[in-house]
Amino acid sequence: MSIVVFFIAIYTNLILYVDAGYTHDMFAPMMTLIRLRFPILENLSMLEFGDQQFFGWFPEEYGIAALSPAKHYFESLGIRHVSIDINGRHGSLPLDVRQPLQPNTHFNIITNTGFSEHVGEGDVEANLVQNQYRLFKNLHDVGSMGSVYWHFVPTNRHWVRHGVCDYSVEFFAALVEANGYESILASMVFRNGGHAALNMAMVMFAKRNVQPFMSIEAFAVLPGLHSTYEDYTHFCDVYVDKEHFVADNRDNEAFHQSVADICRRHYLESVQAECVAAVHARCQESYTLVPNSHDIQLT
Repeated sequence: MSIVVFFIAIYTNLILYVDAGYTHDMFAPMMTLIRLRFPILENLSMLEFGDQQFFGWFPEEYGIAALSPAKHYFESLGIRHVSIDINGRHGSLPLDVRQPLQPNTHFNIITNTGFSEHVGEGDVEANLVQNQYRLFKNLHDVGSMGSVYWHFVPTNRHWVRHGVCDYSVEFFAALVEANGYESILASMVFRNGGHAALNMAMVMFAKRNVQPFMSIEAFAVLPGLHSTYEDYTHFCDVYVDKEHFVADNRDNEAFHQSVADICRRHYLESVQAECVAAVHARCQESYTLVPNSHDIQLT
């Protein structure tokens, strides 16, 4: 097991990923680890947080069509599948995961693929820790001894204003230790997202005891749970890397327009001006815009 996990950890650090349901390069290591834990999948129970679909190319032997619901695939394997998503699509249960879940059964497999970072959207930042705590407590409570948990979520400051928060691998390591889970995989995978390196945390662990979930006070001080509500300071680092900046922004006007466009896409209208000002202030630390010139000097 440890050798297989070791090679999966290396393999996943060499691939490009998309955080939008399942892609083959992310789905394959997840299913490999699940099959190692559960050689017989038939009659297992699975709870997915999020209405998940399949994106991109999959090998023919999977029998997976692009944009097809993940529920159909897992049910074809004989897995008893339940999903939760406020959108209620593809048979998902439209439940608010910030409220206690009261399942009439526990699940063998629990997944969080690009879901948890969106919990609490539309709520105020002051409720971030409480919302995340309630979600992770629900995750804990719907599992039983031997249940496995899969997480695939953005890492700190690598996807500006995507959802309400992001995570570090250290966050999950501390979560595992505090709750007595068994760590199976903890890795960071790297996605080239044009202007941004949208790194993702890929984590799997198992529940090895029946102890209650940690307290909210202990959860609140876990390292690496980062709010994205006011995430301006690293905007330039994430969206305007130096090579792209030099190649595509040959004058001040083009750069200003690029910043304005990015702020419109990622921020509410009420804070767009603040976003633009913050980006320019941050970028002045790294770039010198040369007046009346098509050259940009890096400092």
